[in-house]
Amino acid sequence: MSCRSNALSAQHRLTAHFDRLHRFCQEHTLWEDYRPLTERMNDEELANMAICLCHQVDKAMAKYLERKDREFTTEGGIRERMTAARLGQRETQRQTIERQAAEIEALRKENARLKEMLKEAGLFG
Repeated sequence: MSCRSNALSAQHRLTAHFDRLHRFCQEHTLWEDYRPLTERMNDEELANMAICLCHQVDKAMAKYLERKDREFTTEGGIRERMTAARLGQRETQRQTIERQAAEIEALRKENARLKEMLKEAGLFG
């Protein structure tokens, strides 16, 4: 990869210095961690650190987009998820209504049975 600008050369990926810088960039996310380094670095080192961070952001964004793509294909978009949620709610309501209707019917039968027993005992007219 040729990343030359103003006669600055890109650090070769096989150097120990690059490995340390790459590892540092992977492990640190706060500006406070970088501030002391930037004050000691020359232009070339700063440029290489910036390139390293750009590559890491690019890789993280690519993984994020891949995950979002998988989520979209498996779960659908917002409209599909909203529709599914509404249909799920309606199904839950339908099941509740059916359960309550069955319970009401059972109570009616029990009520009729008890009335019949009271009639037979002569306690209900």
